[in-house]
Amino acid sequence: MASLFNSLIHRFAGPYQKWLGKKLRVYGLKYDDILIERPVVNMAISRIDGASKVERERRIVRAFDISAKKKELAPEVAAAYNPFEHYLQNKIDAAQLEKDEKVYLRE
Repeated sequence: MASLFNSLIHRFAGPYQKWLGKKLRVYGLKYDDILIERPVVNMAISRIDGASKVERERRIVRAFDISAKKKELAPEVAAAYNPFEHYLQNKIDAAQLEKDEKVYLRE
């Protein structure tokens, strides 16, 4: 049963990633910009450098603006970047390890 589930996930992962990348490019977002802001993600956001924070906020504001105007980002601008270029994932991993370590030491 697990192998069937894994094969289904692997089968649909590629098309889903392509679809998501297309949607992210339309709004000028990166994958890390749309993560749900739970405590670990907020801790990671607080640890990124100032320039990355400003870039992140600008992308989010631009996406809201584009969405409100029911427009799309210019195709040449959208094609110029990779929405799956992670700038936050290593910070999230470090924050999660730190959180897990604190829980472990309390027990």
